Parts: sequence; structure tokens; C-alpha cells
Amino acid sequence: MKTIRSMFEQLYWADGRILDSLQTAGDGNAEPEAVRLLSHILRSEQVWLTRLQDLDSNHLPLWPYRRTRT
Repeated sequence: MKTIRSMFEQLYWADGRILDSLQTAGDGNAEPEAVRLLSHILRSEQVWLTRLQDLDSNHLPLWPYRRTRT
């Protein structure tokens, strides 16, 4: 359990760093692709945490925001 807790703390720290970087990038508007990828990373983490709790994760889409074609 200590290893999982340590991994979770590292993930929390890394996600915070990414969010800070997105918030301070340029004029404050993060690149849409960066936000889309971060959403995917966070959702993937949520899926694994749900599975660790022995719960069903089928209702959690891994790509909550689809890329639109231009």
C-alpha cells in the first residue's frame, strides 16, 4: 500500500505541475490539444483508481473530448 500511495502522490504532484504550466502559458489560454491530452491523462488515472477500488470503470470514457476536424 505504501508504494501505491507514493505513486498517487507523484501523480498528484505531476498533474499539478502540468496544470500550472497550462495556466501560465501565453495569454492564459492553453492550447486545445494540450487540454485534450491532459483530460485523457486525468481520465485514465480516474479509470485506474476506480479499478483499484474494485469498481466498474466502463462508464468512464478515456477520451472525454473528441478532436474536431477542421
